[in-house]
Amino acid sequence: MWALVKADQVIRIINGPKAVTIEDVNHPATIFRSWTAEELKAIGIYPYSEQSTDTAFYKYSNSSYEIGADAVKQVWGNETAKDMDDVTVDDVTTLGLKSVWVNSTKSSSHSRLSSTDWYVTRLAEETTAVPSDVSTYRDAVRAACNTIETAINACADVDALKAMFVSPEDGNPPMHDWPDEL
Repeated sequence: MWALVKADQVIRIINGPKAVTIEDVNHPATIFRSWTAEELKAIGIYPYSEQSTDTAFYKYSNSSYEIGADAVKQVWGNETAKDMDDVTVDDVTTLGLKSVWVNSTKSSSHSRLSSTDWYVTRLAEETTAVPSDVSTYRDAVRAACNTIETAINACADVDALKAMFVSPEDGNPPMHDWPDEL
C-alpha cells in the first residue's frame, strides 16, 4: 500500500498498484513495480502501513498519519477496551467480550462433540452402547467447556481475558485447553 502526500498531508491511500493522476500527469500502474522508492517519493508517493491493532479486545478511534522521511504510517489516538459485559441501549444488546468468548467456547464444544454424536443417536434408536472411550471423551469435552466458561466469566477486565490465551510452558492456553480428539 502507498500514500499520496502533498504539502505534508496525506491526500489518499492507494491500496494496490493502479494508474494514478498526480498534478495532471497520468502514471501507469507499473510505476509501483518498476520505479524506485526515491522516484515514487519525488512525485509524493510513499510506502504506507497501518499501526497493528488488537480488534478482538479493543476499539480504536482518532486515527492520524505519521509522515516520515521515507514512509507514512496510520496510527490510532485512542485505544479503548471493549466492554466485558453485555450492554443494552434502547432494547438493542451489544454482546460484551465475556458473551462473545463464551459463545465461541460453546461453538468449539459443539464442533468437538459433533463427530461422536452418531454414537448417541445410535444408542437412542437401537440401544447399542456408546463405547467407553467415546463417553469419556464427550464427558471431558463438556467438562472443559464448563471450565473455560467459568474462567471467562471470572475475568474482571480485558487483561485477565487476554491472559487466557497465553500458553503455559507445560500445556495449552486456558482458552484452548480441550481434551485430545479421539
